[in-house]
Amino acid sequence: MPSDQVELGDAPPTPAVADPGSVPVPPPRRRPSRLFPLAALACTTIALATSAFRVVASSIGETTGSESLAASRVPAFSIALRIAEGVGPCPDVEDSEPPDSTPENPPPPPLPTPAQVSTPVAPRPAMTRFDTASRVAPATSPKADRPPPAPAAPIGKPAAATAPADASPPPSPVPTPAQAEARRILVRDAAGHPTVARVHGRDGDQVAVLLPDGRIGWPDGLVETDRPFVPATKDEMKPALAAEYAGFETIETRHYLVLYQGSRSFAQASASLLESLYASLSKALNGRGVPVHEAEFPLVAVIFRTEDEFRKHKAVAPDVQAYYEILSNRIFLYEKSSRDQSAPEVSALRKPQTVAHEGTHQILQNIGVQPRLSSWPLWLVEGLAEYCASSKVGKNGAPIWSGIGQVNLIHMATIRDLDDPLSTQVPGANAPTIARDPGRPLVEYLVTRTDLSPTDYALSWALTYHLAIKRVDDFLDYIRVMSQIPPMEHRTPEDHLRTFKAAFGDKLGKLDVALGSHLRKLKQVDALPYYAVMFEQQIPGNRVRRAAMVSQSPLVIRQWIQTTTSPKGAQPRWQMLPHPSKARALLEAHQFIGG
Repeated sequence: MPSDQVELGDAPPTPAVADPGSVPVPPPRRRPSRLFPLAALACTTIALATSAFRVVASSIGETTGSESLAASRVPAFSIALRIAEGVGPCPDVEDSEPPDSTPENPPPPPLPTPAQVSTPVAPRPAMTRFDTASRVAPATSPKADRPPPAPAAPIGKPAAATAPADASPPPSPVPTPAQAEARRILVRDAAGHPTVARVHGRDGDQVAVLLPDGRIGWPDGLVETDRPFVPATKDEMKPALAAEYAGFETIETRHYLVLYQGSRSFAQASASLLESLYASLSKALNGRGVPVHEAEFPLVAVIFRTEDEFRKHKAVAPDVQAYYEILSNRIFLYEKSSRDQSAPEVSALRKPQTVAHEGTHQILQNIGVQPRLSSWPLWLVEGLAEYCASSKVGKNGAPIWSGIGQVNLIHMATIRDLDDPLSTQVPGANAPTIARDPGRPLVEYLVTRTDLSPTDYALSWALTYHLAIKRVDDFLDYIRVMSQIPPMEHRTPEDHLRTFKAAFGDKLGKLDVALGSHLRKLKQVDALPYYAVMFEQQIPGNRVRRAAMVSQSPLVIRQWIQTTTSPKGAQPRWQMLPHPSKARALLEAHQFIGG
């Protein structure tokens, strides 16, 4: 099977509960059996880790020239796993306990623990901000020191024959110069053993360090060491993962440890997709002059059997169906949901797309492209993930990952609705419309966003797709500049806009026109049904509000429901009924309103 097409299993005959990894796209169903709650449609996100982890220190340290276990104290190490706003509550992190005895040589002054320092978290973790920093990186022009131009093949498409001969295999996983020069410190691991950690970033007095298993945390103090930092192997990580995820099976591949509860077929297909994505993405970037290296740490993916088990593991917002934890360096998703049958066509397409989306976040932050805890604009973070995550219906009717840089059917449907909002309206429905603000350039709107609406994901994909296809050299230069932003450096939306203009020019309105023209020329494929969406909500005054709309886009539907819902009303009920044509969907919605 080609590496850019990974099928998520074969479909079992008429399953009682749909296997999202192996569901063929069925013909439109006439009517679901019940109304579905607001959270029936979900989107993916990056999430910072949400559980607290502490390593308590005892007397250990080092002296000049030689190390002594009694010389000084290794500081306590707290992995304060924070959570993004809108994903759930941030757990409390207590201060580390001091040791019972005082060492002969006093330890260096401890840095503040996470409980003592308030670190603001951005609305989305990809834009992690550290407001105590006053540094703002200048908008460096990516035109300077440009390497010899390569053929302008779109990213993810086959490169021209003159591409470098070594484009296929990325460099071996040896420390980069920056990694080799980074300071190392001693901390205690969970078993109480001294462990060498590497300083990852600094913001004022706050220091983030990397543990050998790839997690990021904050030490209570610094005891420097000359010992080398040695990343953990898969064999070294397996026991701790097995203890943390009891009852999970494990699939090991070249780069991944995939822990799963459900079917082996779905887990194996997900692991194969992730490995194919890793190889394709590394080759595409390395072959076009973007420096990449092998991942230092084994990459971990955790697949829960059901959505309920996924949500029991971590309290996340109803919108979140998968996420990449920046601090733990793991991706989390689930195989099955009781809500899959509300829109089986979309659910089937989104399964491979979800795996590839979260995998892209994880891969880019482990091969040297996007430094973890580096402040990137959200449109770029999510746009790149969507650019690498398109799916389609395979020849046998099953959903497959279509590879990097392919047209995204769901996002094209979303953009059609945004460009023609009246097309979603039902006569007499008196419902809001979802549309773009025509008074502000789309590019400027996206580049300065600090949070993304459901439909903004489609717009982020569209801008990334256009730049990667039509402005390849400028886009690659822009990625190189962004990859040099160090972790924990504060950047504002205005900084992001200046960097963007330095790469693509000041005439954002002209870029808007080019983007729109490009999208209109793309082949339109009606692979999705038209959904008649009916909405009801009890509102004050013992009244019931009813509304309806028609759309092919689950993102437009989700944002429409959010907009239609009154915060003063009861929990709304709604249903979406698939139809083979728009006319039949409009008829269904009109009958509901007149009903």
